[in-house]
Amino acid sequence: MNIVKAENAIYALIKHMAEPTTSDIEKLQSYSAIRAVCLDIEEHAKISDIDTSYLDENIHGLLWSCQTLAGLDDGNNHSVEQHVVWAIGKRDTIIGLVKPKNIQP
Repeated sequence: MNIVKAENAIYALIKHMAEPTTSDIEKLQSYSAIRAVCLDIEEHAKISDIDTSYLDENIHGLLWSCQTLAGLDDGNNHSVEQHVVWAIGKRDTIIGLVKPKNIQP
C-alpha cells in the first residue's frame, strides 16, 4: 500500500464531504472509500507487525467524524468544521503510525 497516496486520498475525501454542494450520495461514497482505505491500512499494519491498538482507536475516531460528515451520525451536535478538524487530526495520527520513517510527504 502506498501510504502517501492513502493519506492524500483520505484528506481529499474529508474535504469533499464537507463541501455544502456535495450530494448525500457523494458523501456516502466518500465515507465508503475512507472506510475501505482504513481497512487496507489495518491490513498493512498487521503485515508490517505494527501494534494496532492505538491505530484502531484512531481509525474509530476518524470514521465517527466521517459518519457525521456523511449524515450517518449527529456528531453530538458539533459543527461540520469541527468534525473536519478532528477527522484530519485522526488521519494524521493514523498515517504517522503506519508510514515508514524514511518516506517524505
